Order: sequence, then structure tokens, then C-alpha cells
Amino acid sequence: MAKKPAKNLVYFILYITLITELLIVIQERDELEEEEHRIRDSLIVNVGDAIKQPLILQVDPLTSREKDLKEYSVVNLKAIGLVSKEERNTIKYFVKLSDKSKTPANFPKDGIKTDQIDNPFFIIERDADGGGRFKFKIDVEGEYKFIAKCEVERTVPAYLPPRLREMLEEYIKDHKIAKSEEVEFLIKVTAQGVQRQGFQRLD
Repeated sequence: MAKKPAKNLVYFILYITLITELLIVIQERDELEEEEHRIRDSLIVNVGDAIKQPLILQVDPLTSREKDLKEYSVVNLKAIGLVSKEERNTIKYFVKLSDKSKTPANFPKDGIKTDQIDNPFFIIERDADGGGRFKFKIDVEGEYKFIAKCEVERTVPAYLPPRLREMLEEYIKDHKIAKSEEVEFLIKVTAQGVQRQGFQRLD
């Protein structure tokens, strides 16, 4: 009978050891969860702040100059600040005529926008990278001032987990629509061809 207390002591020590190991596991789990939360919160802030950044429109030089003016001349439009594939697929570009400009034939009074195909003389196409191509045919010599802008609905990347997307959507809810400043650029049509001469951002 004297051996029973020793046996109970062994069980007691095993019990204490198991409890200690369990507490260690729980503590490590809690620390991992805290680290996951820190990483998640940091990701939300970093991605969310990137989405909140202003949209900037860049107008590049003409990519083609057709002397006979029978084919399209092209001005590249590029939105800087897109953060997801969804935004690149839905970015909208707009081009209108400046009040200070001579009016080219066939240009709509209200201007044109991306994928508007009812006017074969002035077209804006969107490429796979989210860029725009302002394609036009002008057969009368002169200087023409255009104003371009772009707009996009901010969209959280689809590859993120659903819960994280929900939290990001909440974080950016007051910045869902991003609009660039207007950019004025000059197109000069001469007998020698078409040229784009500088641009300026409008307040």
C-alpha cells in the first residue's frame, strides 16, 4: 500500500506537465493570432492607402503621324495609380474640345469616351494594361486643343480572401470613385503631318 502515493505523485507530475504544455501551446497560438492580425492590419492599411492615392493622367506623344491623313493618328493616354486588374479593365477615358480651340469636323459637341464607337473619326480604345488610345482623323490644317481626363471605380483585387476584401472595401468606402485632373494637349495638323505639342494640367 505504500507504493500508491508514489504512483499518484507520478500521475500528478504527468498532469502538471500536460497542463504546462497545453498552456504553452495556447500561448503560442495566441501569439500567432496576434501576429496574423498585425500582418492583416498592415496589409489593409498598405493596400488601402495605395487605392486611395490620386489618379494621375499622363498624355504621351503621338505614336503615329500620317502625312496623307487617311489613317488614324494616335495619342496615348495612361492612368497612373491603378491597383488591380479589375480597375485596368474598367478605367474610362474622356476627351473633349477646349473652349479655346478650333473645332475639327465630326467631333461631338459633348466629347467622346472609352469604347464609344458611333463616330469613326474620333475613338478612344482601352488596352489590356488599362491604357487609352485616342485615335483621330483630322483633314483640315490647324491647331486643335483637347482636354482629357480619366475615371475609375476603385476595386479591391479579386485574388484576396473574401474577409480581407470586405475589410478593404470598408477601408476605402469614401474613395470608391477616383478621377484624374484634366489635362489639356495641343494637336497641330499641317501639310507635313500631325504633331502633338506639349500639354498642361488644368486646375
